[in-house]
Amino acid sequence: MPRRRLIVEAGALLAWLVAAGCGSNSTPAAKPAAGLSAPASPVLATPAIEGVASPKPIQAQAPTAPLRAPVLTISPEAATITADDPGVQLLLRRQSADGTVKDLTGLVAWRVDPPGFGAIEAGGYLRPLAADNVSVKAVFRR
Repeated sequence: MPRRRLIVEAGALLAWLVAAGCGSNSTPAAKPAAGLSAPASPVLATPAIEGVASPKPIQAQAPTAPLRAPVLTISPEAATITADDPGVQLLLRRQSADGTVKDLTGLVAWRVDPPGFGAIEAGGYLRPLAADNVSVKAVFRR
């Protein structure tokens, strides 16, 4: 029985759309919604609430290209340092969609894996402790 009920409701909706002009070859005349005046142009409308007009028209703009996600980079991407080297400075930067670059080096907690082969300071300076390959991660602090 529930299936039949849904079909009846869909049929009633279809009949309502056809009666409203949908599905025909002609475009129905546009009518402003209750409480709004007819727009002066497709992108400019002056709203009115029960006869009180807005002091300024509302300007609508078409959406621009989708925003690009910020890009995070650690530099240098790779480095080879020996046990007697003093170390290397790592930098974390964020490039925004508009091209601006911000240094985030001091805003993250740095991690060396495997631990014990390198020590990294809060400011991103990596010192070697023993010979091995290590990876470094930057984790935003909360």
